[in-house]
Amino acid sequence: MVRNTNPSAAALQARRALASLPAGEAGGRARASLGLALRALGDEAEAARELEAAALVVGGDLRRALLGEAGSGRAGLVPAPPPASAAVDPVAAAEPLVAAARHREALAALAAADAAALPPLRRARAGALRALALLGLGQRPDAAAEARKVLAIRSDAGTRDAAELVLARVAARDGRHAEAIAHYRRIAARRGPVPGLAEQAQRDLRDDASFLAAWLPYDAGRFAEASRSLTAWLGAHPGSRRADDARWFAAWSYVRMGNRDKAREALGRLTSGTHAPAALYWQARLVDGPAAQGRLLRRARAAGGPESWYGQLAASRLAALGLPVEPWRVAPGNPPGDGPGPGAAGARLGRAAALLGAGLDVAGRAALAEAARSPGGSAARVAQLAEALGNAELAARMARDHLAVTRRSLAWGHPRAFGEPLQLVAAAAGVDPFLLLAVARRESGFRAEVRSAAGAEGPFQLLPATEERLAALAGLARPGHLSEPSRAVASAGLYLGLLTDRFAHPAAAVAAYNAGPAAAATWGRGLAGLPLDEWVEDLPFRETRRYVKAVLADAGVYRWLYEGGDLRIDGLVLVPAPGAGAAF
Repeated sequence: MVRNTNPSAAALQARRALASLPAGEAGGRARASLGLALRALGDEAEAARELEAAALVVGGDLRRALLGEAGSGRAGLVPAPPPASAAVDPVAAAEPLVAAARHREALAALAAADAAALPPLRRARAGALRALALLGLGQRPDAAAEARKVLAIRSDAGTRDAAELVLARVAARDGRHAEAIAHYRRIAARRGPVPGLAEQAQRDLRDDASFLAAWLPYDAGRFAEASRSLTAWLGAHPGSRRADDARWFAAWSYVRMGNRDKAREALGRLTSGTHAPAALYWQARLVDGPAAQGRLLRRARAAGGPESWYGQLAASRLAALGLPVEPWRVAPGNPPGDGPGPGAAGARLGRAAALLGAGLDVAGRAALAEAARSPGGSAARVAQLAEALGNAELAARMARDHLAVTRRSLAWGHPRAFGEPLQLVAAAAGVDPFLLLAVARRESGFRAEVRSAAGAEGPFQLLPATEERLAALAGLARPGHLSEPSRAVASAGLYLGLLTDRFAHPAAAVAAYNAGPAAAATWGRGLAGLPLDEWVEDLPFRETRRYVKAVLADAGVYRWLYEGGDLRIDGLVLVPAPGAGAAF
């Protein structure tokens, strides 16, 4: 076995190997080496995460060593990855890290480029990757400065496009729409690979850039221009994957202009696509007469389903009109059969159950995670065992990805994670516990170890800087680790409570949780007094619009499952302006 006795050097060597090795056994061995090096450096929490991740993909004696089944209960000796070449190109090492959204690691790799004698084109490529990584971490001014440096020197077309992409995104976020449109048009006009993009983003880049150039007038509030530009874009790109989005925003532009006839006509062309629930709901809001409204609302409710924002809005509107609202008829769902199930998937689940039954908890949970990767016909059994173990993430994932909608699968998909501690935290903070659960469901799918590209951590995806402020408010000597569920629940409950105090309505508090209080306060002042359904539709950030709809709809499903409440959201309640309060 090859071992590096210098932990810092071993960690760097393992990170370089992870940048180029595949994700299977070889990558698992590199990750195991990284875990051991981190443990030697004293970072026990990060080491444990790396070792656990490695244990899920390696096999044989190495798996047993990592899981502590042979010897001391700590991870054993792991063969180190092949030694890295002394001539490792820091740009080549950083590029896959940027594509995988491992931005901090990418910046660490690129630090070597500053000292290396790189040729001009490689130095430009390093600058473009650094700009993308900084943007991924939310450091927009620094990202833009790096991108401008790249455009000021000689570089290849792909590198220039990466820099233009950074500048387009920064300009759009900062409200400089004309500048962003110019960048996106140049990107859309070219071809060829762009460094630092994941495979899917690479495939979609030109299509997305051309769409965004047409859509940005909408974001700027120039709705007449937006309807024209989006309609023209549709004529040139009828088969684009963004075509439905373009149709929706062209239609909603007419709503924003107050042109009810044009809006109804445009929405009518969307009643059979992905935007059908939204189009039907808003058609109902724009027609006169309860009979016509009722027909459209019932169609919107059926198209959306019980978990849908628009389905729950439609149910509430039907009730407000005095029209009957049929209860959702969701089958209870049969309990999974006895035994682990048939075939290879059943054999994997049987192994997990046997390990757990023998008291090998760590190994059993790892085997269950392995069974969940290809559950086949055993998905319900995996979910049931995960629920019994308190593994909310795995149960929810099985329900979401593999099971038909029944009351049983909805309960697996909306677990009462974190138990009594969450209930106590929510009560103390004055927060709806179902809203807090819905936030965790959307932020992380209940995964404790997840970390975003921007550095947000834990099941509620809080930033360490936010956690530090919350710890100070709570009078704690120092913040806890956000991957620890008890600490994450306490911090998220306190934070959501502070946001609710300031923003008054749950939708506005959730928008602030997603986009930050500063942005949400600006929107909230501009949109104050609008009905909830229109208020959410008018939020400037698409990500935040989707997030608010999903979290509020999830909270409704939680309430229906566990308290018997109606699956309804009152879209006509007026959203007040924010007050003073939490600004971090």
